[in-house]
Amino acid sequence: MDDLKDAADDHARPWIEFARRFLEADSYRYGARVADALGVHGASAVAMALRRLSSRLSARDAFACVEASDILCGEVEEMESLRAVS
Repeated sequence: MDDLKDAADDHARPWIEFARRFLEADSYRYGARVADALGVHGASAVAMALRRLSSRLSARDAFACVEASDILCGEVEEMESLRAVS
């Protein structure tokens, strides 16, 4: 069972590092670039994955994942509203 937990931890580590990037000062600019690169569907999928992952993490890492998810969701909403206008 410990091997399974270690494998899950190894899988989560890159996601956590990615999410922690959203805690830096330029997080919204970074989020806009990530969302632009991934597109609406990709950014939505990443936001959902981060949200799911947050339930299994320590408070600090969970906060980073939720913050990243919120920023990406905000960028997706903005992209969709701009698409609706044009």
